[in-house]
Amino acid sequence: MTWLFLLCVYLALHLILQLLLARRVSALTTERGVFLWHFVSFVAVAIVFIAVGVCQSSFDWSVLVLVMAVHGIYSLSLLELWALADGSYSLSILNEVESGHPRPEVLEALGGSKREARLTTLERLRLVRHVGIGYQLTGFGSASAALLHALRWSANLTDVG
Repeated sequence: MTWLFLLCVYLALHLILQLLLARRVSALTTERGVFLWHFVSFVAVAIVFIAVGVCQSSFDWSVLVLVMAVHGIYSLSLLELWALADGSYSLSILNEVESGHPRPEVLEALGGSKREARLTTLERLRLVRHVGIGYQLTGFGSASAALLHALRWSANLTDVG
């Protein structure tokens, strides 16, 4: 239990430091930078846990798995929240509405730019390729889609959107 308490204290400090640095360090304003911030922390926690456990001859795999799972949940949760806030279509709409005079052409352009950004990301990940005036799944994209369909089927999800 001591490890879990120390991990929670560490993660709280990690979050506070990230929030303090986010406006000052440009690397923490990108998805890759935030991911690396959490990945390095994850690896460091694992190394420290293993080193201390080996030095004290009290290494316990189950506690390592627990510690790493808690860190993983923390990191994935923050990465997801960051991604939602960073590319949020809804926040952009709310900002336009808050201006007092929402303009339909601005909202329409916003939708187009979000669509283009998503397609660019899918192309960069080699999930789709530009063909003529449209897009087509690549082999990797088809395999990824099949995997996602299988996951949706296994969870009995019928409403997707």
